[in-house]
Amino acid sequence: MKVKNYSIFNKSKQQQYRICEIIPTICGVNGITYIPDEQPILMQFSQCTCSNKKINILNSNKWSQKDRIRSYSQVIQRPITRKSTRILTQVKENTPPKFLTLRVSARRWCAYQSNSKFYGVNENTKCEVGCLTKLMAIYTILQICQDYKMKFLVPYYAESVPEPKADLNSFNYLTLEQLLYALILRSGNDALWSIISGLSEKLYGITQRNLIKNKFLDLFNRNAQQLKMNNTRYTNLEGLADPNNVTTANDMCLLCDQLLKFDIFKRILKTKSYTCRATFENGDLSTVYTWKNRQFQFMKKGFYGFQGINNNSGPCALMIPEADTNQLFVILLKCNPKQEIVDAQMITKYQ
Repeated sequence: MKVKNYSIFNKSKQQQYRICEIIPTICGVNGITYIPDEQPILMQFSQCTCSNKKINILNSNKWSQKDRIRSYSQVIQRPITRKSTRILTQVKENTPPKFLTLRVSARRWCAYQSNSKFYGVNENTKCEVGCLTKLMAIYTILQICQDYKMKFLVPYYAESVPEPKADLNSFNYLTLEQLLYALILRSGNDALWSIISGLSEKLYGITQRNLIKNKFLDLFNRNAQQLKMNNTRYTNLEGLADPNNVTTANDMCLLCDQLLKFDIFKRILKTKSYTCRATFENGDLSTVYTWKNRQFQFMKKGFYGFQGINNNSGPCALMIPEADTNQLFVILLKCNPKQEIVDAQMITKYQ
């Protein structure tokens, strides 16, 4: 039996990149073993003369699926080559419609000013928003509890929640204000669960983790209905990848418009670093925590805000100009990595 191999290096670059997997050892016809090269990009074709059959060794793309586990910033950015022309929403009555041409990497975005939509692109398209889901969590927490000195126990399962985390130690006691700093500055899922587990026990008498989740998901969706976020549905608390956990840029603007009315939220967003000390149940001092603002790079360019990302949503952000006094903010969804500031500058330039 004669076997003729066609090397990948005889192919064009476009053909070489069709397969992104190192293929394991495969046993072929009549016990012949085909061992691939050690190149990460491989294409081999073997031809069996006795049966006149052409064997194509596995044309799959599992490595590209594994790449989704990597940080989204390592993925090649989409080129911004086209300018989209959109009609601005009329801010004042009897105003002729305006046209705006912007080069923005975000696939969906919306700008709000003075409690009304200023303009947007694909702002009513449903999508995942990653950790921006926590904005609804923060709004719900601030709605039901205004006692920022109330102490909460960090539950035993807080250390095992998925990333991102604020690295809280189990069985420490922290105040609601301290946990809000951990939640907003570090987007900590452990801080989120510490707050909602404490509130569930104190207000509703619920201690089981699955019941706590169901209770707060019900609160999330109820608040979304009250805010007229008609295209929003919450299925998890942390903003983990889930095709059913969706919202729109316009709905996020409705939420942020109400959330920014809480002074503590704006104060924490503008904080560069925060240090506090936890206690034990008997009041003895425990761990010292220092949390730096994950969005510190925004502040260097005249913005502050809140950022979220997961494998499906891509980078998403709430961006607020520091020097603006007109209550202007921008929601960016599915933008290029590290492109949030450039997009926000482009959008707020035409306010």
